[in-house]
Amino acid sequence: MGLLLTSSYQRNIQLPEGTTPEDALRIVTSIGKIMVAAQALESPAHQSLIAAGRLAFSTSHIMELLAATDRRLTLKNWYGHCARSCEGADT
Repeated sequence: MGLLLTSSYQRNIQLPEGTTPEDALRIVTSIGKIMVAAQALESPAHQSLIAAGRLAFSTSHIMELLAATDRRLTLKNWYGHCARSCEGADT
């Protein structure tokens, strides 16, 4: 789950204009790194970077929750189907 969340976060982050490629590689791995990098910036850039990190973080968690729900429903349906098949085999 953690790898999926990290991958989703990195795909969803939209860094503000002016972020150097070196900075992008360094900070896109976590929301914590985004927050640390934002502290070193002046106001509009600071706010933009924090907003980008928060949006990517929220989007990634929503996607992870939806994927987990889908997996749970799939397993529930599969187990239900197996249980019904096994009940019919006993008679």
